[in-house]
Amino acid sequence: MAVTEMPFGDQFERAIGNFNKTTAKRIVAELGAAISQMVASGAEPFLRRDMGERHLTPTATLFGLGCWVFSGVLSFCVGLLFAMLGHPYFIFTSILVTPAMCIMFVALVTDNATSLRRFRDEGVPYHSKSCGRPRWGSKNTLVIIVILVVLLFTAPIMALAFLVSMATSITQAAQQQAALYERYLDALDAQIEGEFLQEAILGKCPPEITNLYKPLPASLKPELRENIAAAAVGKPVNIVARPPKITPPAAKPAPAMQT
Repeated sequence: MAVTEMPFGDQFERAIGNFNKTTAKRIVAELGAAISQMVASGAEPFLRRDMGERHLTPTATLFGLGCWVFSGVLSFCVGLLFAMLGHPYFIFTSILVTPAMCIMFVALVTDNATSLRRFRDEGVPYHSKSCGRPRWGSKNTLVIIVILVVLLFTAPIMALAFLVSMATSITQAAQQQAALYERYLDALDAQIEGEFLQEAILGKCPPEITNLYKPLPASLKPELRENIAAAAVGKPVNIVARPPKITPPAAKPAPAMQT
């Protein structure tokens, strides 16, 4: 029995494959960004304030709180292991530090939400994806060191969680600043092109300004070169080429009637 092939079978399969690859990449990118944001949310309230609601989301806040609860439980388990060796120190410290970190986390998140509410009431503009500003100002680094030292000697697993969360937060802030700087450069390049591109197309501007290294050839008619350069920057142009006039064919004389 002959197998009937689908028309455009190869093209259809390639299109489906490309769609799956694109969709998978987009899902992985969005999932990775969401996980990164949730990991960073554990330490961010301790380090920053005035964060936008689309940066410190409710989901990320819950994950951050869960991070401290889970790492506190692990620190308590580590304390049990040390207790079996005759050193119950970490059992008591983890019992004290875990609720303290959770309470401080909730208080700082609430303070951030209060700041945003005050901004809205006073009409102060802020970006909903802003990563905020240092909570302790110039003393931010000192506060970070103190937190890490205290956690290291009271709940080591929580110290590790804080370090990972802080590193993720710093990476995210750097990526955000890099993206904003890219947008600034794009706007600057667009402005430069708008001012100098027409002259560069005509070969009247240094190529390093507009990144245009192949101006229109001089063999073109001057009027045509001017129109092409004007069209490239959205300016009105003069029509230099006209369609040929079509002359209608001459009417044939009617044949004479025969008698």
